Amino acid sequence: MLEMKLFLKRLFKITGVALLVLIILGFLLVDFIDRTPLKQLTAYQETMQSLEDSTYTVLQGDNPIKAGWAAVNITPNYPAPLAGYGIRKEFSEVNDSLFVRAVVFEKDKKVYAMVSYDLMVVPKVAIEKITGKLPFLAPHHLYLSATHTHSGYGGWEGTFLGQVITGFANETTIEMLSKATQTALEKAYASRKAISMEYGTITAPQYVNNRLSKGKKDDGLRFVRLRPAQGPSAIITTYAAHPTNINKKLQILSGDYPGILMAQLESSPSIDFALFAAGMVGSHSPNYNIGGKDIPRAKKIGEGLANLLIEQMDSVAIPSKSSGIGMIHFPVHVHEAQFRIDQDLRIRHTVFNLLTGGLTPKVSAFQVGDLFFMGMPCDFSGEIYLDHSIEKIAQDKGLFPIVTSFNGEYIGYIIPDKYYDTVKKHETREMNWFGPYQEEYFVSIMEKILSKWPSTQ
Repeated sequence: MLEMKLFLKRLFKITGVALLVLIILGFLLVDFIDRTPLKQLTAYQETMQSLEDSTYTVLQGDNPIKAGWAAVNITPNYPAPLAGYGIRKEFSEVNDSLFVRAVVFEKDKKVYAMVSYDLMVVPKVAIEKITGKLPFLAPHHLYLSATHTHSGYGGWEGTFLGQVITGFANETTIEMLSKATQTALEKAYASRKAISMEYGTITAPQYVNNRLSKGKKDDGLRFVRLRPAQGPSAIITTYAAHPTNINKKLQILSGDYPGILMAQLESSPSIDFALFAAGMVGSHSPNYNIGGKDIPRAKKIGEGLANLLIEQMDSVAIPSKSSGIGMIHFPVHVHEAQFRIDQDLRIRHTVFNLLTGGLTPKVSAFQVGDLFFMGMPCDFSGEIYLDHSIEKIAQDKGLFPIVTSFNGEYIGYIIPDKYYDTVKKHETREMNWFGPYQEEYFVSIMEKILSKWPSTQ
């Protein structure tokens, strides 16, 4: 009997200590979702004041814009971890080669560039390693994006969370990417020539779905055509469907439908270069019912989109009237991270910062001619774009807006605020890192930038 009492006493003591440890860990690691109204947050107020005080400069004048373009193969000749869908094995098969693509623009000796990678997101470290190595290009004159293929490779991210997503960092991969990026920009700069520009949107609803709800979907296949006086053209294009056609269980390296789209465009006699930047993919999937699966479905979508461009560009293209050019990157102040583990619980902001190394997002704005590119630090939702007056504000300034995702920084998904508590999906939970008012925040930022941007009218 005495032994039983001693046993129970020890058991209660151990249980009490264990509970105390759990309570302390919970206090240190977990917090409640912060639902302070957006406009009361210091981060919002600081960002909006910064946007109000910023100088918005666009180089004008009658001198033409020159452009050059180049692509460099970045397919590893060694095993590398696949990046997309979380932790994955190394690829065992290459379906199609991956590239880094660059377009360089010049006006009155001022140079700007656009770079896109056939990867899930921009390998920021590759950009950091070439900073200062290109005498013709200032670092703040660089506009970045990626195709967002979920069958690309990783091995270039140094933070804990980044390596969970893209695989352990590999110095060989990092060095290869930085050299390829530098080479693409140098080749593009060397090939620059006077060009005219056209732009437009082709409706392509058959290849994309809204994966969060039965709500609106951005089905616009947006394009820019750069036309030299002689020779074939270059195409810049965006689309909102996630490149997730290839099953995550397959160890296949591929650019998915964007890679196939660009290859198909470049097979046309009138086009010798194509660059794809992920559009507003935050709430959009490919149409999985289009027919086939994996590579065959990616091929059907990529070739279908390319054929639409080739067939319809001439009839819908609008000539650019302006020859203005300018680029600004606007820092975005963020409130505490809201990495959710339950409906109303999150990992503490300090813990999240340890996992990510701290996030410093920005919004990129790049006018070239009538085109106005806006680069988002996230998977940005096209449904947000359709629900607000972003396009009208731009058009009232004489600008044609093109919104791209993955501008070199990353803060998760920016999706409609109405889904934050009502839709229990990956996009609104694990990947919505700074909810619940990010739609309101980023729309305010975009509208403020556009309202302050010089008009071409």
